[in-house]
Amino acid sequence: MAINKIEYKISASGITPSVEQFAGTKGDHCATKICISIDDGLYASIIEDYKNCNVLYRFDVYDGEGGIWQSEVKTLEQNPSLMLEERHTRQGGKIMIYLVITALSQDKKTEMELYSFPISLRLRNRPEGAHQSGENYESVSALAEKAAASVVEAREFANAVIEKLKNGEFDGKDGVSVTHEWNGTVLTIESASGKTSADLKGEKGDKGDMPDVSNFVIKVNGDLYTDQMYGVDLWGNPITLKVDDLMMFESGVAYQDVPRRKSSGNIMTNTPVDDLDCANKKYVDDKLGNIETLLGGI
Repeated sequence: MAINKIEYKISASGITPSVEQFAGTKGDHCATKICISIDDGLYASIIEDYKNCNVLYRFDVYDGEGGIWQSEVKTLEQNPSLMLEERHTRQGGKIMIYLVITALSQDKKTEMELYSFPISLRLRNRPEGAHQSGENYESVSALAEKAAASVVEAREFANAVIEKLKNGEFDGKDGVSVTHEWNGTVLTIESASGKTSADLKGEKGDKGDMPDVSNFVIKVNGDLYTDQMYGVDLWGNPITLKVDDLMMFESGVAYQDVPRRKSSGNIMTNTPVDDLDCANKKYVDDKLGNIETLLGGI
């Protein structure tokens, strides 16, 4: 539960209060909650004008060093809120927040995207220093990011080694093929030249206090027609993702949903829009049919 709440009123003509507000101290985590009330007229207009669309919202947070953080995308409500986390406050100084409202058509195209007037916040800075033990302090969120980076580095190293194995780069001079074996995080490579082992476990970080997980409750959202997948993001925040049942929805995967293969092993997609979008079979067949029609008329 937040210690501090800052309330805002957003309308088509502005935001109240419009002046900069104090939002706690650099490094605060879940201590300040931003509460938004969308003006009745603006909210009713959006719902009515885009009643045939899926109307969503998110928060874009710009921290004091130019970093951009986006919250989870949710169905629009009249009183959305955002809890300021350590990732938002770690740089201190000024924070800018925008409420972003998006309307998606039935074929998942963006019909409208509206950015609110900015929410301007100021964090009280605190002096930098070291603990009396002489050990440098790092927050749980920062440690989690370093641990994740270590895992990625270890995986990349392992993949590079395995690729060299496949290419025969570790074969002995007598032509004996190399073998490899995993034991936990230890990779052992044996060839005619001998045996080599390496522990690919990342460097252990400083011991930190365990976060309180007593209130870590995953809630099912209101959509009962799709399967859902739960997890945590890079900073340990709970997230919910829909897993589209593509046998039911012929239009393909929805915005920010996780696709699931059909029994044939294929994944369905919509008609491509951007240059790097996948092209489905129907789209290709239609294009080929158009070419055949043109050639037949020559």
